[in-house]
Amino acid sequence: MRKFSEYSDIELFDEFLQNESKKKQVYTEIYNRYSGRIYNYCYRILRNRQDANDAFSDTFVKFYELTKAEQTGGYLKSYLFKSAHNHCLNIIKKRSLTQELSEDMSDYSQETENMDTFQVVENALDTLPFYQKELFILKYYQGLGYDEISKITLTDAAIIRTRIHRIIQKLQKLLKPHFEDYKRENI
Repeated sequence: MRKFSEYSDIELFDEFLQNESKKKQVYTEIYNRYSGRIYNYCYRILRNRQDANDAFSDTFVKFYELTKAEQTGGYLKSYLFKSAHNHCLNIIKKRSLTQELSEDMSDYSQETENMDTFQVVENALDTLPFYQKELFILKYYQGLGYDEISKITLTDAAIIRTRIHRIIQKLQKLLKPHFEDYKRENI
């Protein structure tokens, strides 16, 4: 008999939905397989441990309560990220934290003078609107492909590719002064 850890995502998802007697065991395997990535996603989006814990918990509670009747498309990873996406978005709406990139980047440059590179990049990401920050995190922190991101955000993959290109350009413009200073200091 195969262990659940040897199951593909599709097999594991089917087993979870169809085998009530093994639901807890299968859920444990799914949790072990994806909890780290889902929490990391929630934290990077929300930048607050309590809110990330709430979104993370809600994602897995909702998943456990999933029934055969619900439409999931059969993709475990996409379903979990889509659920986490929705819970994070709800928290952001509750906090009323939608923000736009400031046109005046001088404040940002002064703010980042004494920070390490990782923190500078994190702060630059925090200046992006939710949908841009999320696309960047899904692509570069979670390593998802355009098709997977498309399923999570319900946006065409070609549009996502274009948006990510623009996000990179925006981040490059924002981070350029920091890396020019770094380059001069280390030459």
